[in-house]
Amino acid sequence: MSRIIALDAYRERKLQLEQAQLAAASRIPYVSDADIWTKNYTRLDDIIFGILKVKEILDYHLPYHEEWKHLLLCLLEHAYFSRDEKQKSDLSDAAAILKIYVVEEINVVNKKDMGIALVILELIQKANYRQVKLLN
Repeated sequence: MSRIIALDAYRERKLQLEQAQLAAASRIPYVSDADIWTKNYTRLDDIIFGILKVKEILDYHLPYHEEWKHLLLCLLEHAYFSRDEKQKSDLSDAAAILKIYVVEEINVVNKKDMGIALVILELIQKANYRQVKLLN
């Protein structure tokens, strides 16, 4: 059943929702050394933790860019399906592609946080690439 709403009320609700999303995205990302270095990036839960930290950083510094969101979803998909060595190499390749994008977006203002994102992506890439090489 349809209902009639006032256009002003709709715009007001939409504006409040957009402001809430922007406020959630504008939190400064916090990543400690223990968050990065104590994880085993060959395990799925640690890979997902790393992906979420990278998302937090990119969401803060690049909120209006859409490319990284697709690349991050591809990385998440490859992480989920990384049970055999072929999929592990795909995970490593997806991390490398996202790393290239992050490097292109580094500037003077965001270099510290983007460097942290690069370290996490590098650890994900190298841990899974090394595991593929060890299995062969």
